[in-house]
Amino acid sequence: MTNKIIYLLIVFLFFAKITTAQTAGTLDPTFSDDGQYTLNFGFTDNLNDVKVQDDQKILLTGVALNDSYTGVLKVIRLLPNGSLDTSFGINGVFSFLTTTETYGFESYPLSNGKIIVAGLAAETFGYYDILLLRINPDGTLDTSFGTNGSTVANFSIRDDFAYAMTVQNDGKIVVAGTITDTLNYYNNPSIVRFRADGMLDTTFGNNGVVTVSGVDIDNELTSIVVQNDGKIVAAGHYSDVFDGSMDFDVLLIRVDANGTLDATFGNNGVVKTAINGGIDDSFGIALDNNQNIVVAGFTTLPFTLTLDMVLLKYTPNGILDPNFGTAGIVTFNNGDQDVGADVKVQPDNKIVVGGTSGFGGQGPRDFAAWRYLPNGTPDNTFGTNGFASAPIGIDFQDANSMALQADGKVVLAGKSSNGTNIDMAVVRYLGDIANAINNTSTNNAYLITPNIVSPSCLVTVHVSPKYAANGTIKPCKYAGRNKFLLQPTHLTTTAYRLPSQAR
Repeated sequence: MTNKIIYLLIVFLFFAKITTAQTAGTLDPTFSDDGQYTLNFGFTDNLNDVKVQDDQKILLTGVALNDSYTGVLKVIRLLPNGSLDTSFGINGVFSFLTTTETYGFESYPLSNGKIIVAGLAAETFGYYDILLLRINPDGTLDTSFGTNGSTVANFSIRDDFAYAMTVQNDGKIVVAGTITDTLNYYNNPSIVRFRADGMLDTTFGNNGVVTVSGVDIDNELTSIVVQNDGKIVAAGHYSDVFDGSMDFDVLLIRVDANGTLDATFGNNGVVKTAINGGIDDSFGIALDNNQNIVVAGFTTLPFTLTLDMVLLKYTPNGILDPNFGTAGIVTFNNGDQDVGADVKVQPDNKIVVGGTSGFGGQGPRDFAAWRYLPNGTPDNTFGTNGFASAPIGIDFQDANSMALQADGKVVLAGKSSNGTNIDMAVVRYLGDIANAINNTSTNNAYLITPNIVSPSCLVTVHVSPKYAANGTIKPCKYAGRNKFLLQPTHLTTTAYRLPSQAR
């Protein structure tokens, strides 16, 4: 039990001066030996999502295409060291194909160890429907969900896409994507909600669906979050002018918990942001500790048609934050194609963006990560001037998703060209959130390091309920250094403010 408590205890130290041996933003040599992992199913493979479970195992969701470009949904689980978890599925891989073609776009690990996956399933006539499925902790299909483990939802006579998904506190599943307008065949940005059992939640919106009508063909939602108050925010892009020019604006929509567009947000629940007057798009969304909305994507530069990574920060009411970057917007230009594919916010409100930087087409481009201070200034303690990149394959790599581990390590997932075909690819960068514990076996207590040197530190301790027992945390001196002493007698997730004598 002692070792399990040590393994499951994670300590977050906020606003502390922490000395690390290696710089945050460099490749983690403890992950797959060199910080990089690839998986080849034979032709064209791609990862669309990465998540980190509570036990720090890594979930990867995507698709493996054969030479006929027929896709099979894949969910892969890695151990924290970057090796396949052979206790999951078949040698670490779960595959799903009930129609002619299936794609996986996002996963959500539940507290009971089960995993919800959202994606697409092909119809007989070639159009796509929204797909949900649930996997058991061992990587087998959970047949108690939906119909024999899956739900296929069709809302139009053409394509209905599920690009993003999250799960509410009550277990209901919200999906963001598009539903085809059967009058004009426009892609309408849409949110759909399902019950925890996989059935459509008809109490939400209009029979389970909320849509924003388009005025041109190409509109979509690609990311989604649920606020603390239960309101749902989704981001993507919107084509605002019917001229066929594909000029997109960054799109945000917010709906109340019942699926009504929130009239207090933007223009009747809708916010559109034009940046450079061309193609502006977003792929990742996150909330900071103050419920500000952070969105990452790209903006197209006038005349050159090159892409700059763009990061936008909105206040909770949908207005660009004037105290962030330049009028609420930060851009980054390194090559012809710099794209923010995902965004997360650390506990200290620093913003981490994951994506791709380099050149378009088949030209060389790499996985990339950026870290910014809460005001939009590059965080110079991460990578080089807040930017880190990692070449994996021979020609090009595209990162599509990002996850943050409890220790602040950054995991990126996507695809990489090996010169012959395209592989699933993962990299992990070092972080700098401390979580070290030293065992003091003499009195059945555990010392939490590193030193606390800031006068205002908040320490949060998480212990799995399975191993929790009555306990206390108190400041102490050990080897002449200020530390915390954990005595496991009854310990739950708690935040502790350091008393003055422990600083």
